[in-house]
Order: sequence, then structure tokens, then C-alpha cells
Amino acid sequence: MATAAIDKINKPHDLPKVKQAPVNWGGGLMVIPHPKEVLNIMKSIPYGRTLTLDEIRAKLAKDHNSDIACPMTTGI
Repeated sequence: MATAAIDKINKPHDLPKVKQAPVNWGGGLMVIPHPKEVLNIMKSIPYGRTLTLDEIRAKLAKDHNSDIACPMTTGI
């Protein structure tokens, strides 16, 4: 049976992690965010306003003093 999305979000993770980003993503430091961080950002967006995935990733990277946020993990 498939796991519900909310169960995946509430599952304990050892995230966020900051590690070296792959060279094909530009190198530098990359944060792998906890799903709740991404959810909290999404919930904070006021009605009628839009944030792109790149804007969400930029906020996560800034919050964790890294160069980028993992595009795959953030997008999931």
C-alpha cells in the first residue's frame, strides 16, 4: 500500500543536511531540506501570491548558509 504524503512529511528525517553540491549543479554547498521546511514556506505564501520553485530554493539556501537547495528534494 502506498504511503500518504502527510505520513512522509511527518516521518522522522535526519534532515536538513548541508553537503557538497554535485559539479553539474554548480558545486558549492547544497542544503537538502526537511520536507516540513518546504511545507512551511508553502503555507506562508499569502493567498493570491506565487513563489516559484527557484524562489523557494533560494530561501532555503539562504536560511542554511549554502549556495543552493537540492532541486530534487525541494521539488518533491
